[in-house]
Amino acid sequence: MNSSTLTKPPYVRYNVHMKKQTTKPILSATNARREFFKLIETVQHPGQEVTITVDGEPKVVMLSYEDYEGLMETLEIMSDPELVKGMKQGMKESKQGLGRPWEEVKKELNLP
Repeated sequence: MNSSTLTKPPYVRYNVHMKKQTTKPILSATNARREFFKLIETVQHPGQEVTITVDGEPKVVMLSYEDYEGLMETLEIMSDPELVKGMKQGMKESKQGLGRPWEEVKKELNLP
């Protein structure tokens, strides 16, 4: 971890648990091209996605940049076994009431 990482407060995404859509829109590439700007409007909201098909086969999923970033962050976190282990330990300790108040931690780390 470099020193610049320590000076910046961590960026945390809070919309990790998005509502599951009951039906996902599916469009052919031809229809997606015709409705391209409408699709951008639709998927710019977190939790919305559209599958685009070619010859009836799913080929592409369109989703908001925010959702994409969240997925990439999740993959990065889940690919680090030590980080996952630490998170599980932290959740276990939290359930046991062993955590510390956030304000106390912020003060200790000199965060605003």
